[in-house]
Amino acid sequence: MRLLMMIMLVACGGDKGDSGGAEVSEPPDVTGRYNVQMSAATGCELESYWLEEWIPGPLKIEGSPEALTFNFGEAGMEFGGAVDNNKNYSFSGEAEITLTLNEDTGSSEVMARLEVSHDGSFDKRGDCWEMDGNFEVRVDENNDGLESNDCTITSPIKATQIEGGSCNGIL
Repeated sequence: MRLLMMIMLVACGGDKGDSGGAEVSEPPDVTGRYNVQMSAATGCELESYWLEEWIPGPLKIEGSPEALTFNFGEAGMEFGGAVDNNKNYSFSGEAEITLTLNEDTGSSEVMARLEVSHDGSFDKRGDCWEMDGNFEVRVDENNDGLESNDCTITSPIKATQIEGGSCNGIL
């Protein structure tokens, strides 16, 4: 019986302190500038503008793997997040947004509080990183706290690194 337990222990990689000879990888350095493309958003009946106004375009990622800042261009949307050693990442946060909508009846100003969550993974293409992920954004129109007019928008994105680390923007 004791011999059987020892065989199983060795076959399973030893005790918890034993790395089994495998190297433990560190989270990657994904900092740099990216260009973000957004796929079709769903949810919030014809109100995808809550995302389309700030997601596509420039993204700057700064910080260390466990404390990253995801800054979406000139929109003032900045969220805290992290990337792990498996190249999975997430970020989340809240932001307020005010937009001017041009409609047939004229223009109107709308505002909302956004609860943003996003997760995905990084993959290396050449010397540059690519990130694939999914947004889920709860929209509280007029920031009125009434759940009856809240809605949720989801959208996949792909972002390609154009500068950072050894990336020179050419895949």
